[in-house]
Amino acid sequence: LYNITDGDKSVAGNELGIVQSLGDVYSQEDFDLFFTSVAPQIPTGTHPNLKAIGDIVDVPTTDVSKSGSESSLDFEVAYPIIWPQNTVLFQTESESHDNHTYGGFVNNLLEAIDGSYCSDTDDEGGKGKDQCGIYKPTNVISIS
Repeated sequence: LYNITDGDKSVAGNELGIVQSLGDVYSQEDFDLFFTSVAPQIPTGTHPNLKAIGDIVDVPTTDVSKSGSESSLDFEVAYPIIWPQNTVLFQTESESHDNHTYGGFVNNLLEAIDGSYCSDTDDEGGKGKDQCGIYKPTNVISIS
């Protein structure tokens, strides 16, 4: 569509970071179908490197009906553009998503990639303990 030339190398440490939250998770089955149909240069089974933040379970989901369209869209748009470079999934949770206030997921992300941010004690965080500086941020992080 955009005549972007195919990449031919990947550089360790230069992965694209993509943030997902609020219960929106991807399905590997959906990725595999997409890659086979639209981006055959990407091998079946390709998936992001998960950096779980908080009490994350069932990522990726094994039930396509429980996967989120946002997660699928973000990765399915990114992979064909950056391939063979891989992605990192910063998957956050937030207790406050149940009442639709959405305040905690960005705080949880910032705590996980910048330990100095953990000094905020009233952060609407998630269910788990603060995870201060546990992950190195990628050079580029996409939040959609």
